[in-house]
Amino acid sequence: MEHFGQVRGTGVFARFDNLDKTKNKLQYGDQFESHPPIIDLSKINGTVPISLFVGANDDLATVYDNDKLYSIVGNETIFSYQVLPDFGHTTFNYGKDKTFLRTIMEQLKQFNPINSEEIKVEVYKNPNCLINSFSSICKSKEH
Repeated sequence: MEHFGQVRGTGVFARFDNLDKTKNKLQYGDQFESHPPIIDLSKINGTVPISLFVGANDDLATVYDNDKLYSIVGNETIFSYQVLPDFGHTTFNYGKDKTFLRTIMEQLKQFNPINSEEIKVEVYKNPNCLINSFSSICKSKEH
């Protein structure tokens, strides 16, 4: 959360700032004593297919932030960009509207080399399974 606050506060997408010259120098090298290295998002371009699902009412990952990301990374990598009305940051995991999951399943079939039918079965078998825009995370009932 502290790193998120640094990025949000500075508007610069950079590695974590230890706020200590010695720690920054040790972690990132001599040239980064006073500030951490910037993360060059343009290097993502063309390396992995990305689909963005953005909540119109998301105050953490705002439409503005995602527009900025899209302008840097570009449409060679971001093949789908959907702004979902009435969605906030937690709506994807806890909201009742799960219609966006159909789109994710279709995209997994298109881009994921593993059998998407296995994913679908696992999602429906395990009620503790959460799906977000980038991955499926299934937790056993013991956790």
